[in-house]
Amino acid sequence: MTFRNLEVTPDDPVSRWGFEGVLTAFERGDVSDWHHVFLAYRDDAAGEIRAFVKEALNALEQGDIRPELASVFRLAVAPFDATV
Repeated sequence: MTFRNLEVTPDDPVSRWGFEGVLTAFERGDVSDWHHVFLAYRDDAAGEIRAFVKEALNALEQGDIRPELASVFRLAVAPFDATV
């Protein structure tokens, strides 16, 4: 996966990716990218990454690129945040 128009790389922490990077990971990434987001979400005590993920999931559900992934990811993170 590569980011277009972002000054971060997939090797940077998810907290630096922002909403656009998380959405890119969901739309154009693969299982390893999604796992990277999942781990960051799980470990996000401050809630910044969770906000990026929630916004990206909402955008995914409205789009036509992998909208079904939003439901799967919501199920995966449900034990960590019942409000997703």
